[in-house]
Amino acid sequence: MLATVCASCISPIKSNAEATLYALEQAKRSGLITILDPAPAPNIGSPFLPLLKRFMQASTMVCPNETEAAAITGIPVPDFEGKNSIQIAEAALGWILKLHEDGVTYPLVTLGANGVVGLLPKCEGESTNADDVTMLKSDLVTPDRAIFHIRCPIYPNVVDTTGAGDCFAGSLAFYMARYPNMTIVEKLRRSVWIASQSVLRHGTQASFYERHELPEELFESNEFCWP
Repeated sequence: MLATVCASCISPIKSNAEATLYALEQAKRSGLITILDPAPAPNIGSPFLPLLKRFMQASTMVCPNETEAAAITGIPVPDFEGKNSIQIAEAALGWILKLHEDGVTYPLVTLGANGVVGLLPKCEGESTNADDVTMLKSDLVTPDRAIFHIRCPIYPNVVDTTGAGDCFAGSLAFYMARYPNMTIVEKLRRSVWIASQSVLRHGTQASFYERHELPEELFESNEFCWP
C-alpha cells in the first residue's frame, strides 16, 4: 500500500500502519491532497485492515485495481469483456459508490487495458473534448458529480504489465502536485497514457519512462492528444 501526500510523502505497506495513517490524516486536516494506492489490498491479519475506514476517510483519492477494489468493498469483480465505456462505468459503479460512501472524495478504480473509472465533479466533463473520456450521469450520485471512464491505449505488443498501477499512481501524484490549474480529468488522461507505456517494457520500476523519453506535450497546459 502506498500513501502519497502531495507527491512528497510515500509510505509502503510494510511501514507502520498507524504512522502512515497519522501522516495521511494530518495532511488531510491541513488541506493537502492525499492519494492512497491500496496495493496489495489489506487482508486478514494485516495491521492496515482495522484502520481501513480511516484510511479511506483520510484520502482525497484512492486508486485500487479491480482485485483490490473487490477486496476493499466486498463487491465481486464484474465482467468487463466486450463492454463499451458506458457499460464499463456502470459495471464499476458499485465500487465507486462504496469507496465514496466510506469517505473518499474522488474514488478511482484502475481497470488495466480498460482504463480508469472515477467519481469526479460533473463540470470536468464540460471542459474536455477528448475522445478517450466518457461521462455517465447517475441518479445514485449528487447532481454535481458524475462517473467518468478514461480509456487506455491498446497495444498488441504488451511485454509486462507489472508495475503499471504504480506508474499510474506516481504519475497522478506528480500531476496533482505540479499542475494545480489542470482539470482532474486531464491529469487522469495523462497518467493513464504514461502508465500504458510502461507495459511495453520489462520490469516494474525499470519499465517507467524517464521524463525526457515522454512527449513534451504531457507537460504543457493544452489538452493532451495521444501521439
